[in-house]
Amino acid sequence: MNNKKKNIVLFTALFILLSISIISYINFSGYQPKILKKIEDVKGAKSISDINLLYPDKAETISSDEIGNIYQTSYRIEKPRSSIESFYKNIFSDLDWEIESISEENNSSVYEYKSKDKIAKIISKEEATNTEGNEKIYTLVGIEISDRK
Repeated sequence: MNNKKKNIVLFTALFILLSISIISYINFSGYQPKILKKIEDVKGAKSISDINLLYPDKAETISSDEIGNIYQTSYRIEKPRSSIESFYKNIFSDLDWEIESISEENNSSVYEYKSKDKIAKIISKEEATNTEGNEKIYTLVGIEISDRK
């Protein structure tokens, strides 16, 4: 009798397990997820149409924002400040922008460029880091472009 009870319990458990599996399979095979509609108007970062501002190779963007007619971005790069200043002097002179002002102090500089309808301010600060005897020079760069008043 003990063997019969074990067999009955075993077959009952197998029957319940098989029933649950069949019901789960039927529910899963009939599942139809909601169809998401395509988003036509994607909102996010946009470019300034009249200025395609370039960044040096290997620049690590820290932040970027556009509020009204003011575009701001900042990045960090493993290059000396003088190479960043030369980089932007070349870009803005190719775009026929003029230097409005230059101010330098310690390891930082502020260059202001102007076109007929915009002003660009390039702020750069050089930092040196020393990791395990290996010194690296980084430059933090902030750029602001806005309409002239």
